[in-house]
Amino acid sequence: MELSDVGMQPPGQVMSDLLRLTGSVRRALPSSNRRQYLFRTAFSAANHAAPRRPGQQQQQQDRSPESRLCLLTADLHRRQSLAIMLAAVSSLSFPLPTLAESSDAGELRLFSSQKQGYTMQIPATWEQKSKSGADVLFVGKGADVGVTVSPIRINSLREFGTVEAVGDRLLGAEKAKESTESAAMLSTSSREGAQGTPIYTYDYKVDTTRGKKRIVSTVAIKDRKLYICNGTVKCTAPGLDCDPAGGPGVVEAVEAVSQSFDVL
Repeated sequence: MELSDVGMQPPGQVMSDLLRLTGSVRRALPSSNRRQYLFRTAFSAANHAAPRRPGQQQQQQDRSPESRLCLLTADLHRRQSLAIMLAAVSSLSFPLPTLAESSDAGELRLFSSQKQGYTMQIPATWEQKSKSGADVLFVGKGADVGVTVSPIRINSLREFGTVEAVGDRLLGAEKAKESTESAAMLSTSSREGAQGTPIYTYDYKVDTTRGKKRIVSTVAIKDRKLYICNGTVKCTAPGLDCDPAGGPGVVEAVEAVSQSFDVL
C-alpha cells in the first residue's frame, strides 16, 4: 500500500494498514508476542482522537480531496512515529549485571558520541559493553544505562504532546505487557537541552514476573532522530518500593546520568 492510498480507504482498513506498514519496525525489535502486543496498545493510544472544536467538522468537510489526503498522510506519519517511540521506550531493556560487578556512583566522567550527536556523564567505574540494538551500554553493580538512536518522521517531542500525556501512554503500554504485574509512575519532567531541544524524562517502577525494576527513561528528538537514554535499576523485593540490589547510591547514579543527557 502506498501512503497516497490512505485517504481513500475506510477507517477500519486504515488502522489495519497502519499495523502492516510498521511490520518492518516490529521485525527490527526482538520478536515476542509481548512486544507485538505493546505495538497494538501503542497504536490504540495514538489513534485516540481529540474532541473537535465547533465548526471544525464543517471546515474538514469543505476541504478538497487533495487537502484531506495530505492531512491523513501527515496523521499517518505522526501515529507511526508515536508507536515507534512508545515501543522503543517501554521495550528497551538490557540484561542487568550481577552483584559481583563493581560500581561507584560518586565520580562521573564524560561520554560523548560525535557520530550520533549526544553526550552524558557516566559513573567512572561503570564498564562499557557491547549490546545488539544499543548505540552504547554501560553497566555497574545492579544497574545499567543504554542509549539507542533511531530515525523518526517528526522533528520534536512536542508534536507528540505534553510530557504528562506521553507519560500516560508509556505507563499504559508498560501495564499492558503480559509480564507486568504492577507499574507506577514516580515522576515526570521536561527540560530543554543546551541547543534548546525538548527533553522528557520518566521515572517509574515496574514489578514483573521476571523481577522488579526501577526505570529512568530520558527521551529527545532532534534532526528526525529519536534518542532514548534508558537507565534500569534492579530491585531486591516485590512491591512498589525499590530496594536497589546494587546498594546505596545506585538510583542516584542512574538519575545523574539521566539529568546529564543532552543532544548536540
